[in-house]
Amino acid sequence: MTVNYTTLLGLAKPVSGTESGTWGDTVNNNLTDYLDDAIAGAQIISGTLTAVTLSKTTGANLSQAGTGSTGSSQYQIIRCTGAPASLLTITVPAANKTYVVINATSTSQSVKIVGAGPTAGVTIASGKTSIVTWSVSDFVEISPSTATTATTATTATTATTATNVAGGSAGNVHYQTGSGTTGFVSNGTTGQVLTSAGAAAPTWSTPAAATKTISNKTGAYTVVSGDLGKIINCTSGTFTVSLTAAASLGSGFTCTIWNTSDTETDAITIDPNASETIDGVTTLVLRRGEGLAVVCNGTNWQTDDKKPMRGYTENISPLATDRPIASGDTSIAIGVNSIASGLYSIALNGQSTSNFSTSIGYSSAGQNSQAVTGAGAMALGGSYASGTNSFAAAIANNTSSYGAKNTSSIAIGNISVASGATSSVAIGYQCGATGGRSVAIGYQSFATNSKALAIGDGCTAGDNGVALGIAASASAVGAVAISGTASATGARSFGGTASGVNAISLNGVAAQTGKYTFTGTEFSTAGDAQFGKIVLRASTTTTTAVALTSDGGAASTSNQLIVASGQAMAIQGTLIAKQSGSGNMAGWNITGIVSNSGGTMAVSGLALTLIGVDTIVLGVNLPTIAVDNTNKGVTITSGYKSATNIRWVCCINTSEVIYA
Repeated sequence: MTVNYTTLLGLAKPVSGTESGTWGDTVNNNLTDYLDDAIAGAQIISGTLTAVTLSKTTGANLSQAGTGSTGSSQYQIIRCTGAPASLLTITVPAANKTYVVINATSTSQSVKIVGAGPTAGVTIASGKTSIVTWSVSDFVEISPSTATTATTATTATTATTATNVAGGSAGNVHYQTGSGTTGFVSNGTTGQVLTSAGAAAPTWSTPAAATKTISNKTGAYTVVSGDLGKIINCTSGTFTVSLTAAASLGSGFTCTIWNTSDTETDAITIDPNASETIDGVTTLVLRRGEGLAVVCNGTNWQTDDKKPMRGYTENISPLATDRPIASGDTSIAIGVNSIASGLYSIALNGQSTSNFSTSIGYSSAGQNSQAVTGAGAMALGGSYASGTNSFAAAIANNTSSYGAKNTSSIAIGNISVASGATSSVAIGYQCGATGGRSVAIGYQSFATNSKALAIGDGCTAGDNGVALGIAASASAVGAVAISGTASATGARSFGGTASGVNAISLNGVAAQTGKYTFTGTEFSTAGDAQFGKIVLRASTTTTTAVALTSDGGAASTSNQLIVASGQAMAIQGTLIAKQSGSGNMAGWNITGIVSNSGGTMAVSGLALTLIGVDTIVLGVNLPTIAVDNTNKGVTITSGYKSATNIRWVCCINTSEVIYA
């Protein structure tokens, strides 16, 4: 008997004239059965081994590997159901053959198909089913490898690359809506970010910007996620601003709420959701002028950056009797028209109507002393004291227009008044300390605002201001005047006039923000012969030049080098530019003369001269200096460099003369 076999599947090929009487067995066993297994048969590998070899069987029945290490390679399907301790490597003939490999190992190990040799092979992950085939020199995976379009997929074991998901539109975001179902989030707007909502659909929100957005409201409003970082500005009316549930807005959410109404009685109620609280209470009320930030911790709310409103008011009317009355517990009243009605009060020719108060004596005008309202107040010599722990003496007037009228205030002297909130002091002739913690001492000196100090003859000081000497006036916040006038915020005047913000004048005139002037004497009027100094600044980030000013704002008559009518100046200074994050710099000398004759500007020699090397490399985009005919001054304009952050500072010294 002579039988040959095919190269790949080992199918029987009986030689002509042979197999007499056994032809049927040969066909059934070595041809029909082989074809059946090669097309639909499965090789089962069920053991714990990590290496199995499958070889071509000829002239015999195909064999299963089972729990063993060998078996036949002709099967179409290789099903791995065992429990290998590590990677299971299956070696098959290095020849043309396609296999369906099912990795169902119970130990979640990968399966590797290699050609005898061995070749590099193909690795099939746990739980994965793959089709592998021989390609010239090695096995390759032909499915699954790329999912080009998935219209409907109830179960996807593995997708290496998905180039398209059916449905949705351009810009949509794909997300899982539930087990086995998907959906799309509609498009947001430019600059928005996607925010998780837990198991619910994610949402787009606008992140807080460096510049806050003010959203004006005149009626009931509910704060939502889109208000993150905003200012809710309640401009009029009495209404409620409700807060969305803390869990919805999330821990760290914050916004600011203001009550900027012009109506004194308008109030804004901040109301958290349901039983949630703010600072431990169920609601919070903002009076006119108040504001605060609300901050969510995920379950409740806290406040931050509070802006409280402060107000003080009094309405005092002294009582009058013709005999002493001591009606307060443990009180003493002595003298005609004396009344001691406060607890532990003392009245000696006076009226003490507040607890622990003392009033003693008459004034030269025949008026008795009044210690009223404030606990611990003391009034002497026909004076008036109404503040808690206040003291008034020798006022010569016992009406509520004068005296010590607020907490811990002191008023001493003819027609003086200390009415400022907490610890104001007025001492002298007709002095007034009407600001909180203010002090006025001397002759007709007045401290009219908080923490003001006025000492001397006819001096006036405003908020945090200081006025000393003769006819000194420091009327602006933080101003200082010594026998001079300081009328702008932070201005300093020593015998001169400082009307610019943070200006300093020493016997001169400083009318621009941050300007310093000095002179010893003058021709005829203040400032007609003086030295000046001013520092200007600007920043550039783009290809736009910016005018340098003393306050960083737009060029005006108050923040750059201004030449008054009838004035001339000789200018000398320096300009420096510094690039951010590097040592690059550039500098220039500034020179020139300029005059203003009745509004007509004239210049000579006005120039910027480079100092050293420009390492910023500005090119042609250099700074300039020119006459400002609109504001009647000199404008220094920065250079610039694209996409480069640069700071510019110049210091200008001036010799100034006025001769109309």
